[in-house]
Amino acid sequence: MVSSKFFYHIILIFISFSSFSFAQWESTSGPEAGNIYTMCKFNNKIFCGTLRGDIFNSSDNGVSWIETGSVQVEETEQLITIAGNSTTLFAGTFTNLFRSTDSGVTWSSVKSNIYIDEIITVNEDAFAATGSGVFHSTDYGSTWLNVTSDLPDTNIAAIESLGSALFVSVFGRGIYKSTNNGASWDSAKTGLTSDEINFLSSDGTNLYAAFSGKAEIFYSTNGGLNWSKADLIGGNSSFENVLSLFASPSDIYAGVIFQGSIFSSITGGIYKSTDGGVTWNLHTSGLTNKYPRSLFSEGNTLLAGTQNGGVFRSSDGGLNWVLSSNGMKRADVRHIAFTNSGADFFAGVYGGGLFTSNDSGKT
Repeated sequence: MVSSKFFYHIILIFISFSSFSFAQWESTSGPEAGNIYTMCKFNNKIFCGTLRGDIFNSSDNGVSWIETGSVQVEETEQLITIAGNSTTLFAGTFTNLFRSTDSGVTWSSVKSNIYIDEIITVNEDAFAATGSGVFHSTDYGSTWLNVTSDLPDTNIAAIESLGSALFVSVFGRGIYKSTNNGASWDSAKTGLTSDEINFLSSDGTNLYAAFSGKAEIFYSTNGGLNWSKADLIGGNSSFENVLSLFASPSDIYAGVIFQGSIFSSITGGIYKSTDGGVTWNLHTSGLTNKYPRSLFSEGNTLLAGTQNGGVFRSSDGGLNWVLSSNGMKRADVRHIAFTNSGADFFAGVYGGGLFTSNDSGKT
């Protein structure tokens, strides 16, 4: 079954090719011409995968890259996600789930004819959210068990873990929770006013959820037992869309675009909550691009990856922003990640490759 996110990815591809802008940051050697959609940390190296399936690794925090291997990706599909536990790398495309046991040199398909939305690892176990359900592997990807029997549908739009619990969004059916690695599931949607949840995020204590088509953030302080809703815009718009959701240990951020009326232009920015999602404030000072596709924070630095606008950096918790994209050839930034030290930043640019900054995103 084709996942609901398939169409979302297709729309993003169309938008990304419609226009490219030039920004700043210096491109790292290695996969500079690739479309970097996913990254992970594995065996003290940074691994990244291009949409075409090329796998690169860096042992010097992104200064230089070595092409490790390649996942077999058909012309009509993409590499969407990679993840790893202590010994094994996993990769997912529109039609296959792949595994590598030699640090990405060779890959073999362990599950075919399946759309992979996301792969996460919880300790040594691996979980895959797919258009055909939730799959669980306890043997480093050799075998995968479909743990969807208690779920009302197989179209899984998002997956997240909190402590020992696993949460999934069943598209059109709300959120479900498992405390036994997917052997059984219970509904966890009390208080949700929408069953079409596209985003799940956790700050380690609370859970947050959002539907992309409405600027509302749901939050749960009791492990998904009950949900409360915060309306970011207040219903005074003809169009609104959540583009990104990120929960840090102290604050929660949401990238949102909206249109006041059908005659006004689309605008947006980054909403921030400092009280666990109860109240939100919009911050756009210095944010000249209002399409925040990805958000990430480390220490006092918050980065926003925008659509065709590069990376913006804030050092005051998102109140004020400055453009921080020197050297980026193309500036549709979809993913941002950090090394464990917090000193180096990585940005994945659609159509422009992978870039690194070692001065908190200033250059």
